[in-house]
Amino acid sequence: MIEALLVDDDKSFLDLAKTYLENENENLEVEVSSSSKKAMKLIEGREYDCIVSDYQMPGLNGLELLKRVREDLCSNIPFIVFTGKGREEVAIDALNLGADRYLQKGGSPKSQFGALAHYISKEVEWHRTEKALKKSEKKYRRLLETTQEAIFVHDMQGEIDFANMGRLEKLGYDEEELEGENVLDFIPDNQKEIIEGHRRDRLKGDKGSYLFEIDIFSKNGKKIPVEISSTPLVENNEIQKILLTVRDITELKSRREKFSTLFDVGPDPAYILDRKGEIEEVNQAFCEKSGYDKDEIIGKTVNELPFLTEETKKMVLEGFRKRMAGEKVPFEMEPPYTVQVETKDGAKRFGQINISVLKKGDKPTGVVGIVRDITEQKELERNLKKTRSRLKRSQKLAKIGSWNIDLETCKLKLSEETYRIFGLPPGKPMDYNKFLKYVHPEDRDYVKEELKKALKKGECEIEHRILIDEEIKWVREKADIKFNEEGDPLEVIGSLQDITKQKKREKKLKEREERLETHLSQTPAVIYTYEVIKGNPETTYVSESVKDVLGHEPEYYTSDPQNFLNDLHPEDKQKLFEKEEKLITEEDTDNITVDYRFKDKKGNYHWLRDEEKILSDEENHKKVIGAWWDITERKRAEERKEFLHSLLRHDVQNKNQVVEGYLELLEEDLGETNDYLKKAKEACQTSQEIIEKIRVLRAVEKEEIEEISLKPFTQEIIKENRARAEENDFELIHNCPTQGCKVKAGQLLNELFSNLIENAIKHSEGSKIIINGKEKEDKIICMVEDNGKGIPDKIKNKIFKKGYQHGETAETGLGLYLVKEIAEEYNGKVEAKDSELGGTRFEVHLQKA
Repeated sequence: MIEALLVDDDKSFLDLAKTYLENENENLEVEVSSSSKKAMKLIEGREYDCIVSDYQMPGLNGLELLKRVREDLCSNIPFIVFTGKGREEVAIDALNLGADRYLQKGGSPKSQFGALAHYISKEVEWHRTEKALKKSEKKYRRLLETTQEAIFVHDMQGEIDFANMGRLEKLGYDEEELEGENVLDFIPDNQKEIIEGHRRDRLKGDKGSYLFEIDIFSKNGKKIPVEISSTPLVENNEIQKILLTVRDITELKSRREKFSTLFDVGPDPAYILDRKGEIEEVNQAFCEKSGYDKDEIIGKTVNELPFLTEETKKMVLEGFRKRMAGEKVPFEMEPPYTVQVETKDGAKRFGQINISVLKKGDKPTGVVGIVRDITEQKELERNLKKTRSRLKRSQKLAKIGSWNIDLETCKLKLSEETYRIFGLPPGKPMDYNKFLKYVHPEDRDYVKEELKKALKKGECEIEHRILIDEEIKWVREKADIKFNEEGDPLEVIGSLQDITKQKKREKKLKEREERLETHLSQTPAVIYTYEVIKGNPETTYVSESVKDVLGHEPEYYTSDPQNFLNDLHPEDKQKLFEKEEKLITEEDTDNITVDYRFKDKKGNYHWLRDEEKILSDEENHKKVIGAWWDITERKRAEERKEFLHSLLRHDVQNKNQVVEGYLELLEEDLGETNDYLKKAKEACQTSQEIIEKIRVLRAVEKEEIEEISLKPFTQEIIKENRARAEENDFELIHNCPTQGCKVKAGQLLNELFSNLIENAIKHSEGSKIIINGKEKEDKIICMVEDNGKGIPDKIKNKIFKKGYQHGETAETGLGLYLVKEIAEEYNGKVEAKDSELGGTRFEVHLQKA
């Protein structure tokens, strides 16, 4: 059951919504509230699965209600904003405040409430799933933090470049001692072939995981038996390095020697296979781990065991047969080896099997197997690979590489990111002299001199240019010198960061400062400057023109920065805080424009447009210049205009939907329709269309032009309109060959094509609509044509005029006018012509991107 709270100040709309939603989903129980303040009390006293709220309500609007739920109650309950207020900024504000979804009222009640019921179910399902995942993640973290296995990473030649001793402290080595050494140096001669055999398989591309046992030498020369899990680290489908997880098995080997006495009490699952390959015995640990009782296992062959995969069965049986025949077992079947099993409750686990052959005299009579659960170890290995991959990506994003120079050989080793900065393929041999050739000729002597100084003082930090295929890049280098016991330098270790963008920004800032100095002497606005030092802003200048705007002397603001905050409208203070946060924390900030309300000396509020630009940007120190423009009259005019449009979109549209909804319910109660009901519903739908078209016409003024791939776009248009076409017995055909073509347009291009398809369905009296297209020089011509009755030549140029109506099926007269307005906004045009199908062909001319 899903319990939802619906909040809207229109009581008649609430009744209608509750009826539709509960009819749509029998598992949905809806409680309603006509007041956002009452809704807040309900939320505090009861645990709902989802909240659905209108935006425009008296007192506390929908976004303020959302903010209180998220901040005051610290709740992440699914929250859907469902409103007729269609402005883009409302949707953005809602999503920024933590709304899970933003839906706009419109269309038939059945479709809009059906969509709302669907999204309520989806958001609640997602929320419940997310809670379960967080619980699982918490459990996983505890498991990972308690793992203390020893970890080694070596390259394809066996050289160790990372070591974490974990529980293998008894070896006596420091981790730094192992790094740079070859892994074979710690393996007895008679066992080195195991490692070499694995290495040869890796070089052939084998990306599987190996689990095996060998001895390794401790620092004092003692052999320590260990179990090693070997996993390849793969990048770009190539094995780069090998990850070894090492476990001391001294105690395990001792247990094996005493196996006969410990079989039934051992902590690991154990089993005995007789010579026929049937399970002769299992211990209690085997039953507990697998979930099966002894009587479900004993007497069965390997092929009959339900918890083994087919691949595992094949491997176990082949190794068993060879051991029973006294034959040599293939290398990959030498114990221990890894298998995957599935327990009776469906859990997938990884196990490592160790095998001992039972003999009577010299004759094999069966095998004893011990299975160790290594699922945790496998998880650790997978996550270590992910961590390493994330580290590489982080270095790439930060554009920071590393390098080191062996001063005896002058060999230079570069990280992958350093190669990328130099535009070189990874692995290309480099030395110090080759590196100097990439340094800009004018900086070469400076770089050599600074590195010489570093060899004496032990470190350096420099910025210089490099020349890559005639492109100049700026880099920052830091170097640290390693010395031997006599004080002679042995190695230089350094980092290299690409700071080209930063240098370009500094140049732009300087140019901007010069332009602003000229602007300062000419602008009628209030000009001010301030500095941000270690996150604290301090006003340094306010122009005299502030007296004409706000009535205060400039000293009023420079003497006490708190006066800015005191005179700022309470509802606008958050804007100021967000602006300052963005200015302080973001490096690539160009300019910031925000509108505030400020109180003048007489206590009256003025709308001021605040525009700021950064003059200089150094570490922990920014210099900023700003200008205030008095836009009070403009804001008042915009508010009056917005109020009228809001009244049309919200109140009238809301009431219209309520009427349409009750007409549908009346029609269902009567079980039939009549001309009066039909005409009433058509009138409601027509008025809805007029309101929607007015909204689109307003949106045309604010449209942002972008590049749109035409073929996938027209395919999506076909998909969106197919159901409507089929309901009216129309065949909708896509025949647009403009593969790869892009046009300069905006999101209202969808509205343009939908209106042309709607026009053909309503007025053409045909049965087929085709969307076609062709290229012509710098334009793309998209065609929507039908096989209907066509349009008379004498009115072809009139149909795009606002309000023009023709024929018995004429409606608002806004549809084709809207098509023309959108096309012209994209610097295009639309024409009506005769179609070869017998009807009309609308040609939409758009600019090619």
